[in-house]
Formats: sequence, structure tokens, C-alpha cells
Amino acid sequence: MNRRLVSVVIPARNASTTIERALASVLAQVYRPIEVIVIDDSSRDTTPEVVSLVADPAVRLISLP
Repeated sequence: MNRRLVSVVIPARNASTTIERALASVLAQVYRPIEVIVIDDSSRDTTPEVVSLVADPAVRLISLP
């Protein structure tokens, strides 16, 4: 059975305290295939670093200037 790709887009700005939990929640879902796109809107905290530490090929980070 071919299942359709589901894309989850997470906008983030200075979300270092919550982004890891949000990603864990999405990745815990049983539906596959999924992709998770985090749009970082010029965070001044460690949001991009936290996202980069998530070792899952389904997670992609896009950083805006």
C-alpha cells in the first residue's frame, strides 16, 4: 500500500526550550512516511543547534536571516 507523504511544518523563533519536545511528539507518530520541516525565524537562542542534534533524516531545518 502506498501511503502519501505527510509534511509537518513547525515555525520556530527562540524555541530552544520547546522544539525538542515538539519534534519528539511528531516523530513518535506511527504514520509514515513523514517529513518535518522546522522554519527557524532568526532565533537568538540555540533553537537551530537543538534541531540539528535530532538524529532523524525526516527532520529538515530551514533558517531565515
